[in-house]
Order: sequence, then C-alpha cells, then structure tokens
Amino acid sequence: MGQKNFVVESSAGVSGGGRVGKPEVGCEVSTGEGGMRNLMTAWTGKACEAAELEAQARVCLAETLEKTEGQVLQLSSAVDKLQVGFDLLQERMERIDRRLESLEPSLNKLLREVEGLSSAVAVFERNLEQVRLLMERGVAKADRLSQEFIEHQVREPLLKGIGNLYSDMRQVMNDGDGMAFVMERTRTLIESHGIRLIDPKEGTPFDPREHQAIESLPTSSKRMGRRVAKVHRVGLKGNGRVIQQALIGLYFVEKSASRQEKEQGGEEDERAEEKYPGSGN
Repeated sequence: MGQKNFVVESSAGVSGGGRVGKPEVGCEVSTGEGGMRNLMTAWTGKACEAAELEAQARVCLAETLEKTEGQVLQLSSAVDKLQVGFDLLQERMERIDRRLESLEPSLNKLLREVEGLSSAVAVFERNLEQVRLLMERGVAKADRLSQEFIEHQVREPLLKGIGNLYSDMRQVMNDGDGMAFVMERTRTLIESHGIRLIDPKEGTPFDPREHQAIESLPTSSKRMGRRVAKVHRVGLKGNGRVIQQALIGLYFVEKSASRQEKEQGGEEDERAEEKYPGSGN
C-alpha cells in the first residue's frame, strides 16, 4: 500500500512528549500507519480534554446552580418574611382603622365638649368684663361715698363749727375792739373752701330754703311782715345746696294795732322803704 500525504485543516495536532498538540493549519500529516496512530491519539486527547472541560463545566454549572438555588431560597425566605411583615402591618392598620372607627364617637363628643368649653370661656370672659366694669363702678362709687363722707362727716361739721363761732363772735362784738377783724378773717377762711355764709340782714325777705325761724318778733309795719328781724346763727351754703340753715328771728304784724298805730306803722313803712328799697309787696 503506498503512502499518501494530505493536509490536516483541523486545529488539533500532536506535540512533543506524546501529548496532543495544536498543529499548524495547513501542515501535512502522513497517512501512513504511524500517522494515523498519531492522528487518533490527537483526536482521543482532544476528546478527553473536551470531556474534562465538559465535566469541569458541569461541576461549575452545578456549583452555580447550587449557589443560585441557595440565593433563591434566601430570597424566597426574605420574601416570605416581607409577606409576613406586610400581613402584620396590614393587620395592624386594620386594627388601627377599627380603633379609629370606635374612637370617632368619642372624638366627636370631645369636639362638642371643646366647643361647649369655648362657649363657656366666652361667657366667662363676658362675665369677667362685667365684673371689671362693676368693680370700676364700685371703686368710683366708693370714692364718691368717701368724698361725701368727708364732706358730710368732717368738712361740714367743721365749717358749721366755724360758722357758729362766727355767729358767737358777732353777738359779743363791740365797736372799736378787734373782734371785727377776727370775724372778717373767719368769713374769708370759710369762703376760701367754696362755702357761702347765709347771713341775712335785717329786713331781708324770709326764704324757707335758707332760713329757719326760731323766734317771732311783733311789728306794726305791714311791709316788715315776714322779714328777717335778726340772725341767731349764720347758715352755710356750698356746692349748690344748703349745708346749714340760718336761724333767724322773724317779724310778724300785730293784728290788734289801733288806727293810730296803723298810721304810725305807715310812717314806719315809709322809713323802711327809704332804708330798704324794694321791700314792698
């Protein structure tokens, strides 16, 4: 049998040491018995290598699948835990919703109570304002009463005493002594407090608001009837009211006067007219 040579286009080849190498593309391989043996050896080595690679790939794939399964189991466990947590959360939310529904009447009642409390606070504020106004009025009234008390219980009695002293001094006054000066100073002191002395002169018409008659003195003059005869005690007047009436003696016309007395009374009337102009009527 003749020996033939042909070109092996495969990437497999034989290397030194009896191992399958990677022959160069296009190299010639002998087709003899030795060449075929070498070729079969190369193919067998390549197959073994491929089987080894396949086994390694299977092992790597198995390891990868095992790891993946473990990760999947872990992920599944995590998902289960999340599902359990979500279920618990949903259950809690449902309990909260039921609790809120049960609390809604209480909340509405509380809101109504708060509204009522607000109304009560508003009423209290109005009452407090009324109390404040009443207190202000009470303080003003207390001030007024204190002033009136001072006026009636302190000032007026003091002024009455001074007025009585003035009356006493006038009764004991003699011409030429210093009593007139003291009386004038007393009058000035009284009038400096806004008080006017009610000290009517003889012949002044009787005024029941300012005068109090404690004595009646007869007169034959009709013109002098119901006129002031003398002053026993001066009166006091201030702030538009009479504090103390003047105590006076009052003239009255005698009814039993004779014709001559009447004529004399007419002359006295004329003299009174000259002395007290405008005393007629």
